[in-house]
Amino acid sequence: MGLTNTASYTTNSGVVVSNSYISFAYENLYLKQVDANAGAGSVTTYKLHANYRVYWNQSARNNNLGFIDLKPISITLTSAQLSSNPYTLLYNQLKTVYASTTDVL
Repeated sequence: MGLTNTASYTTNSGVVVSNSYISFAYENLYLKQVDANAGAGSVTTYKLHANYRVYWNQSARNNNLGFIDLKPISITLTSAQLSSNPYTLLYNQLKTVYASTTDVL
């Protein structure tokens, strides 16, 4: 599972790539409880964090070739969201960073 970024992507070294592939392949997900404010009505939230990899394209990922960038992403969750698929939540957040994407299953 991943995303194809249909917009141009510029690597940290300045190389422009078309149709790059973005994935959480081989990366760990981390979930941390964020302290709630003390007092009545306080809400406990959680921070979901992971690194994602940017590959030249989907073929590079499928053939276990090296990735071109490694970047972090995190989102804040409510208790109600803890039962959701964490990958779905992270991919949805990535779609806000990379607006021109297509899902790859």
